[in-house]
Amino acid sequence: MLVFGYIVYRYLFKAKKLETGVIKITTGSSQTSYSYIIGDNLSWPEYGRVFSGIEVLLPKSIPHIYLDSHHNDSNTNPKLLIDKPEKLSLEGDFNKHFQAFANSKYSTLALSILSPDTLQTLIDCNRFDIELYDNKLRLITGYKVQSDPEIKNSLIKSSHAVLLEIAHRLKSLNVSKQDVVASRIPVIEYDVVKVGKRSYVSGSGLKVAVFTFTLGVVMWVWGISMLISGEDILMVATAIGGGLIIFPISYLFIRTYIRF
Repeated sequence: MLVFGYIVYRYLFKAKKLETGVIKITTGSSQTSYSYIIGDNLSWPEYGRVFSGIEVLLPKSIPHIYLDSHHNDSNTNPKLLIDKPEKLSLEGDFNKHFQAFANSKYSTLALSILSPDTLQTLIDCNRFDIELYDNKLRLITGYKVQSDPEIKNSLIKSSHAVLLEIAHRLKSLNVSKQDVVASRIPVIEYDVVKVGKRSYVSGSGLKVAVFTFTLGVVMWVWGISMLISGEDILMVATAIGGGLIIFPISYLFIRTYIRF
């Protein structure tokens, strides 16, 4: 029951600490401040998800661009499965570090933002996925931010570098809200591991779902065995009841992390 209590506390009730701050960028004689929020379980409303990383507010809206870093291919970064027509073909060695995606109808505009100088800066930040959409810059990682000061500092430093590169482009950029919405990249699915013909799962979410389901089965079987052996009815009820309570929790994880 202690294990069960920890699971409920850790995944359902424990508050996720988020931090806010400001990044200051100086271009010429002017200085611009960009507010950011950093931590784990940041809201990702476009996909009904959360992510670990940093989100910076921009003064202007920008069309949707998603840069999928090859650096984090082996971890559980919340990847998106995007159709091939949305993939951008970029010059130089950039494709060795990222896959770049933009809505095919807005690829020319996206390429005007991803200039050679900008691409070089992005390569230096290639340990994170990078997303530009509407008035937000997001750097996304598969690691826990709050428990790793080095990751946190790297996210802020990389955001500063990206902002420094795109700041002057933001001043001249004039994209309507309608175009911003229309530029959203069509996503087939949200994760990278395929199960069967139609299901895509998040590795970390699947582990939690399997663990909670297995724990429920073990407690339920343990309760039944005690009932057959004539053990104390209170112990039997605790084991069976605990197992039955855990089953819905594992179902919630399955519905959250597995797409059918």
